Amino acid sequence: MAKKILIANSKGGVGKSTVAINTADLMSEKGYKVLLIDTDAQGHCSISLGKNPLKYYNTIFELLKGEVSIKDCIHSLYENLDILPSNLNLFDIDEVLSVRKKLTPHFALQKNLKLVDDLYDYIVIDSPPNLGMMAYNAIIASDFIVIPVDSSLLGLEGYIRIKNTIEKNIIPEIGRVIREKILLTMYDKRTNLSKQVESTIKSRYGEENVFKTIINRNTDIQKSTAQGLSIRRFSNKEKKIPQGYTDFNFFINELLSILNKDEAIE
Repeated sequence: MAKKILIANSKGGVGKSTVAINTADLMSEKGYKVLLIDTDAQGHCSISLGKNPLKYYNTIFELLKGEVSIKDCIHSLYENLDILPSNLNLFDIDEVLSVRKKLTPHFALQKNLKLVDDLYDYIVIDSPPNLGMMAYNAIIASDFIVIPVDSSLLGLEGYIRIKNTIEKNIIPEIGRVIREKILLTMYDKRTNLSKQVESTIKSRYGEENVFKTIINRNTDIQKSTAQGLSIRRFSNKEKKIPQGYTDFNFFINELLSILNKDEAIE
């Protein structure tokens, strides 16, 4: 059964899509079969991997609308890596799901993922920067949530909003705990603000709830995204090992260690 990892924060601009695509890509490099799911109508996962989201005929919108099966919406990207894409049609999903009487709107994605559970080792979900119906679907479908927080107070506020939503609205609805952990992104050790945000998060929520790995601010990460490449593929193309690649490698190893430990306990 695939482990579902959600990358989420109710604030945009914290590096969610960057974390999602690089998590999925580096996991696939390690030999795991991975499905990357884009639940954001802007289609940033496709764009960040050099694909035009408007060219996908079957997307998560058609899936949740009930027009096609999930296997018809999955597209191969690279070896071991597939994508369930989104595009601008997804802006209408709240209205579509709200009128479907036969399916509880917030459980639509979870129900569909059960049909491909055995095909993947990991499913990585990139969430929209809001707390609408699509975000609820993504949270309920997940087993573990990575919450990127950029080194700003607004990023921290986004984390607080999603944490409150999970604890007050979602956990009572699903009757199970979803584990979450904060990932510091766009960190600049030269600034007091980055250090202040890190200190505030660790003192308020506990160091055990924050990844040891930090994704530092790195221009090569921005360059790779602009070129439609993961940081690994950018690194191979440029024939160098940028800081961003090193950071994400450490993060993936830490994440896999946590997930494997949780699996052993179960």
